[in-house]
Amino acid sequence: MKRIAILLMSLGLLLAGAIAASAVSAPTLSENDGNLTWNAVGGADGYNVYLDDSYLATVTATRFTAPRDGVYYVTSFDRDTNPTSYSGRSNEVSVEPSDGGSEPPPPTDTRLSAPTLSVDGERQLTWNAVSRADGYNVYLGDSYLTTVTATRFTASRNGVYSVTSFDRDTNPTSFSGHSNDVTVPSSGGSDG
Repeated sequence: MKRIAILLMSLGLLLAGAIAASAVSAPTLSENDGNLTWNAVGGADGYNVYLDDSYLATVTATRFTAPRDGVYYVTSFDRDTNPTSYSGRSNEVSVEPSDGGSEPPPPTDTRLSAPTLSVDGERQLTWNAVSRADGYNVYLGDSYLTTVTATRFTASRNGVYSVTSFDRDTNPTSFSGHSNDVTVPSSGGSDG
């Protein structure tokens, strides 16, 4: 019985050491003109971006364009562990109005094409991938809503939506014109 207890304790220590060894560290965040960048974290599968203590996006790159003003921080994660390992918070950076971090600038570059937008079902917006695009800005009416890297977005409110594409590799960042407009129909509920 004593051997089994010692064996179980040893196994527990080995497991605890393996879990601790697989934990990812927090990146170091910096900001320049609304562009957030951070160091690559060894073992990280991706990064969660937070704005004013609320989850904003998950990315695999070590950069992100701040869609609006506020206080940002980043965490890293490793999906290869069970459960998934998450780092602590990075340092916080503030994006101010003068940093260009509020609404993205209007479209200025014709080298990127506008996506073709459609509604799949009642609320799922989908569009074609645009060559050289690093991401897409989603608009509800004339108001900027969010930035995504996928070619889909679930609309939470009824209204007229459009999408622009952008390329961060140009200086300044290039934006396409707006896609066609699509209307998310009323489903008989409120406009949440």
